[in-house]
Amino acid sequence: MTERCFIGKVVLFIPETYHGILHLNTKKGDLHVLPALSQAVQTFKATSKEALVYVGTRSEEHVGNYCRIFTKHGAIVVGITGRDQYGGESGLLKMLGNAISQLIR
Repeated sequence: MTERCFIGKVVLFIPETYHGILHLNTKKGDLHVLPALSQAVQTFKATSKEALVYVGTRSEEHVGNYCRIFTKHGAIVVGITGRDQYGGESGLLKMLGNAISQLIR
């Protein structure tokens, strides 16, 4: 189980091997499910502020994963690694990634 709360835009790419529930909430932003992921989910609830979906094929012998992402002031963009693309800025996480890349060089 993974649960995280953020302030600002969140861009999340899940691996193709992820099977389980994604629970996404935003107070003041929008939710964007990218095309490849939208074809791979079963939707339980979908509004402009909340989404509850199951990724992959459900089975009785495999319970699956659970991931909840919540942001107070920003959008949530979610897709599948290697299949979806997102060209927008990802806010703080992108800046941190760039800073770490510069330190490693």
